[in-house]
Amino acid sequence: MNYFEFSFNTIENAQTEEDIAIAFLGESGYESFMNENNILKSYIKESDYNEPELTNFIKDFAITNSQLQFIKQENWNAEWESNLHPVIIDKECIIKASFHDIQESYKYEIIIDPKMSFGTGHHETTSLMCKEILELDFTGKEVADCGCGTGILAILASMKGAENILAFDIDEWSCENTKENIIRNSIKNIAVELAGVEILKANYYDILLANINKNTILNSINTLSNALKNNGILLLSGIYISDIETIVNEAMKHSLTLVHSNEKNKWASCLMLKNN
Repeated sequence: MNYFEFSFNTIENAQTEEDIAIAFLGESGYESFMNENNILKSYIKESDYNEPELTNFIKDFAITNSQLQFIKQENWNAEWESNLHPVIIDKECIIKASFHDIQESYKYEIIIDPKMSFGTGHHETTSLMCKEILELDFTGKEVADCGCGTGILAILASMKGAENILAFDIDEWSCENTKENIIRNSIKNIAVELAGVEILKANYYDILLANINKNTILNSINTLSNALKNNGILLLSGIYISDIETIVNEAMKHSLTLVHSNEKNKWASCLMLKNN
């Protein structure tokens, strides 16, 4: 699968403007973002690229210098690895690539070699989700990772004692990468499927992990709720702090109650409980 890299200069310390741009691009299908020296780089599948939509974005945001680069599948890892550093969460979990030489030991060590798939621990939403997973009891639980990306969340849930885990994504490359990372971490209880939320069984899961975007959450909330057992947990992210009220109000219509939310640099995670 090939990708386009769209990059443009951002204003130093203008976090709000950058967040708005990322939110807009995210809704347009751009999957991964990284800022290098005030240059925001965003990535979208070749099949999802919409030139008129990008032209309108450039015009609406008054962007004067931008670049669009075509990236073939085989060039992605080299591009990403040059910017990939280990991530430590709450001093007990480290997310690293196979080429990182780390001397310190951690309770949970996850090896991730990403392709063009979301979830390396660097993004605030992945970090928020991992932090929540570390605080939850997964022992003997039936779990699904909805939109698995690199498989980080499913792998950490397995390390935390989950019984069985379904990891699925609509992106073939993400599924392939998740399978590879499962092998790297010697995990045996994760099934990976190329699918959307329709794959979820009704009233089956103790915990659902959903690090996806706002619109997907809103469109899927009924299916996610139906998939949970009573008193099951929905842990979600991929949303901004400003989205929490909208998400919670919609979730309440489907027997989901907000227990708490966490925030990091404009991004948020929500832990919800199902009560029929």
